[in-house]
Amino acid sequence: MHQNRIEYSYQEYQDLVIHRWNTTVLWLSERQPEDFHHLFFAKPCPRSAWVPGRPRKKYYQNIYSKLNKQLNQKDRKYTFATLTYSTKLYHNNMVSALLGDHIKEFIRRIRKRYPGIQYFWIIELTKNFYPHFHIIFDQYVHWRVLRAIWYAVTGCSVTDIRKISPGNIAAYIAKYVSKIKKHSEDQYDYIFKHISRLWGCSRSFFNSIPKSPSKWVLLAVSFNLFILDSLIFKPDEDSELWNVPIDYHYPLLLYNYYISRSLNQSDDAWNIRSTILNYYEDCSSLLLDNCDHLYGYL
Repeated sequence: MHQNRIEYSYQEYQDLVIHRWNTTVLWLSERQPEDFHHLFFAKPCPRSAWVPGRPRKKYYQNIYSKLNKQLNQKDRKYTFATLTYSTKLYHNNMVSALLGDHIKEFIRRIRKRYPGIQYFWIIELTKNFYPHFHIIFDQYVHWRVLRAIWYAVTGCSVTDIRKISPGNIAAYIAKYVSKIKKHSEDQYDYIFKHISRLWGCSRSFFNSIPKSPSKWVLLAVSFNLFILDSLIFKPDEDSELWNVPIDYHYPLLLYNYYISRSLNQSDDAWNIRSTILNYYEDCSSLLLDNCDHLYGYL
């Protein structure tokens, strides 16, 4: 379990994430800009299951997007199973304490029987706070094998096992991801303190998904320009990325007073910063007047 979930209550951690969201500004540039008239500020919405609203929606959209890309590969056969616990054998807190070990042992035995098999699992909580999990394998696994191994690990035999074609499984798993996203705050509070992980996968489950390079270069991070949104020219409350006016590029980059963390050490970041400063060197006296304007408000 992450240290933050040990140190903070659910509400305290929510407040911490929201505070950081409100007070952090990222400085970005396009990796290959057409000119250097454009610098960008960003206040991206955090991707967190623990904060309701946009952060939680973004968290589960990311999971679904990755699954959708992976599961739509036509050359695979997938097995989907829901593995549950008997309420006669286990109390919900007992399940929460043992779940991690049970998943590890269950998967160890599956992989011994099917070497090289890849998997993805995700936790769901019932309204009575009983955890169970849904698991996807990237090949066909006979239902008798799944049922026998789950019984050997937990003593429970209640399972739902289905073989699903690649064309249908993405929509099928979307139904379950949507259900989990709609857990109540009490359910999320319980998961936060009692269950170490919301989901997990084998190392190579998503490896076949190509990753395109980002068009953005992170230049720096600031925690003080948020004090007045007028200073960062944020167009509206929901904007996550916007252009910074030309006459504020130079003073903001020139003075580290505005930078709370060192500039990105990559060659791209330093080359872009140097090019911007050189670009405006001839008109620096005009632009430096804006520094005093900014200092007066921070």
